[in-house]
Amino acid sequence: MSTTRHSLAQLMGKAGQAVQSGRVADADALLRQAARLAPKDAAVWCNLGMVSAMRRQHADAVRQFTRALALAPDLGPAHVNLARVLFEQERYGEAEKHARRAVALQPDGPMELKILADVMVRRGRVGEGADLLNRALALRPDWVDALNSLASVHRLEGRPHQAIALYRRCMAIRPLESAARNLVLTHYYDAASDRDSLAAAVAGWVGLHAGIVPLPPPANDRDRDRRLRVGYVSADFRNHPVAGNVGPVLTGHDRSAFEVFAYGLNPTGDSVTRTLSGAVDHWRMVAGLDDAALAGRIRADGIDILVILAGWTGDNRLRLAALRPAPLQVSWHDFGTSGLTGMDAWITDGIIHPPDQTGEAFCEELLRLPCFYLESVPPDAPEVTLPPCLAGRPVTFGSFNHPIKMTDATLALWAETLRAVPDSRLVLKYRDQFGETGLRHRFAERFAALGIAGERLVFLGQTQETRDHLAAYGMVDIALDTFPFNGSTTTWQALYMGVPVVSRAGSRFVGRVGLSLLTALGLDDLAAGSDRDFIAAAAALAADRDRLAALRAGMRGRVATSPLVDAPAYTRSVEAALRDLWRRRWCRDGSA
Repeated sequence: MSTTRHSLAQLMGKAGQAVQSGRVADADALLRQAARLAPKDAAVWCNLGMVSAMRRQHADAVRQFTRALALAPDLGPAHVNLARVLFEQERYGEAEKHARRAVALQPDGPMELKILADVMVRRGRVGEGADLLNRALALRPDWVDALNSLASVHRLEGRPHQAIALYRRCMAIRPLESAARNLVLTHYYDAASDRDSLAAAVAGWVGLHAGIVPLPPPANDRDRDRRLRVGYVSADFRNHPVAGNVGPVLTGHDRSAFEVFAYGLNPTGDSVTRTLSGAVDHWRMVAGLDDAALAGRIRADGIDILVILAGWTGDNRLRLAALRPAPLQVSWHDFGTSGLTGMDAWITDGIIHPPDQTGEAFCEELLRLPCFYLESVPPDAPEVTLPPCLAGRPVTFGSFNHPIKMTDATLALWAETLRAVPDSRLVLKYRDQFGETGLRHRFAERFAALGIAGERLVFLGQTQETRDHLAAYGMVDIALDTFPFNGSTTTWQALYMGVPVVSRAGSRFVGRVGLSLLTALGLDDLAAGSDRDFIAAAAALAADRDRLAALRAGMRGRVATSPLVDAPAYTRSVEAALRDLWRRRWCRDGSA
């Protein structure tokens, strides 16, 4: 073996050992040295790309995998891993191209089949994704990553009970953080989930992180009235509902009382990202940092109150609360309790969590705002149109919610509603997912089993522009909410387009956001506390054409005078809640 090849083999071996021992930065340095030694070795660039992906340095990983493929176009591992990184960047078309090439090169490769399945599911082709996952599991029956993905397919199809069974199987084989988190999330979609089963799932997830050692206690000044450093951490500082809800608060804070830090976890940005990054006092792009490094950065910034946004979902960092990087940690826009003793408070309102009447368990202090949601008026929304039933067409119900929320409980409720209003129809739309033949067929079968004929269902596919999506509400007389997990953005969009929404209120946060939105508009009579009342409310509204017309014509007036769009007042209420928390929970032992 030549000296160069010997040195290269040594570097590659040491890099592999570094990865196995968790020293990823060391592996990166070794592989970069190898790349300088052998710049035309595709395997070196592929391994370097994998290490960059581990470090969440996605742009570097894409360049390195691309270089490997330029040197060796049929290098399967490079296609697989490039597809995975592109998938995480939400570049699904490119990811599909590389995933399909990987499967063509290795038709019986479990890894190849799984990444293509994940891409297909995310692109709405759920049936194809399920078939690919079953092929992978036939090759590796106890592969928890594939079981976790297949469970997520069941959840996406509105079958949370089956998903829960698979997530539990994953956990029995090998405790997997993502499966534990998904198990918790799926309980919120399952009408059969009770307080105890959800609490057990949360405890299981918390148990996986019991070994996290918090940072030493912070030494932040306990002055009650000084300018506070508030940090917001999120992977959704982009065109996303969370950014739409919290963006006006971040940009509208009273800068004499609050210094605003934003920690962006999204690896790529868009126009929303650029707007937010230029409007806050300090913008930190931290997608490549692990939890410990991010916590260190937050501590170094001297953050007084850390607000963790939607911690249970996506690439958000709920675990940060366990590290205690700030004196106080607050959860906002999340599904439910964190279960972590390090999370001090959870932002909500008095409708979602009525005092002394809430039906869910939590460990945080509740910070009740006057109204939970702050909404942004769509800048390119079309004009409101007349209800279609006034033009002689059948009453048309509709839901533009994610199919994941269209559980068996929801479909049974909608089927009863359709029966209560003879000749009525139901329009279903969510991005491009109902453009998939397989998904339409499965939903038609599910409704047929409930006695609803296919001709009463209308499936809409993708609309490219937001304006066209909002215009589709012109086909709908009455929107039907999902249960036990209500819609939020979809409810807001329907209401803004003049379409009244009938909601089924439950006992948890996720099942009461519809009631919160409707109450803010003075329409709480459209939120029912039982299935029977939901059906009655929808049928009564369908029969009252005068009220339908009045609601349609007057909805934007209601919106304009509601707390839902009063950003300055809403921001002041958030500031008051945070200041009060600071004084009570951090300054109680001393003050300026």
